[in-house]
Amino acid sequence: MAKTVVYPTSEWLEKYINKHDCSLEDAECAWWDAQIDKGNPTPFDLDAEHEKAVKEVTKGMAKSVHTVEDAFGKKHKKERKPNADKREIIETIAQNLTRVCGEDLTKVENIVVSNVERQVDFTYNGVEYSVTLTAHRKPKEGK
Repeated sequence: MAKTVVYPTSEWLEKYINKHDCSLEDAECAWWDAQIDKGNPTPFDLDAEHEKAVKEVTKGMAKSVHTVEDAFGKKHKKERKPNADKREIIETIAQNLTRVCGEDLTKVENIVVSNVERQVDFTYNGVEYSVTLTAHRKPKEGK
């Protein structure tokens, strides 16, 4: 049995507007946000056909934004911030690999930054190498 969409009553909207001193539009948004958080259907939900189309289009797409759940079960989007220090270090390593010169004057070849904050790949004396950078977290207090 499918759930039906429950719309806010005018009494609920009035109470919300008076309590939060906001507009009707804000009160309606609050109602629908609460319905979505509860997992109840809304008039904005996609039907099965559209849901399938969205799934087909987004299949295999990488996500740079991760959804995390807090202690109360609410989901939040968390985007990783770029680390300028790591980028600078990797760039410096890549640039200075050209200075490496062996006894037989062999130079480093095929220098590739495969991840701007993590890894540099290169070939030296016919052997493929990777330099991987790890930023360690600060130790927790009391340890």
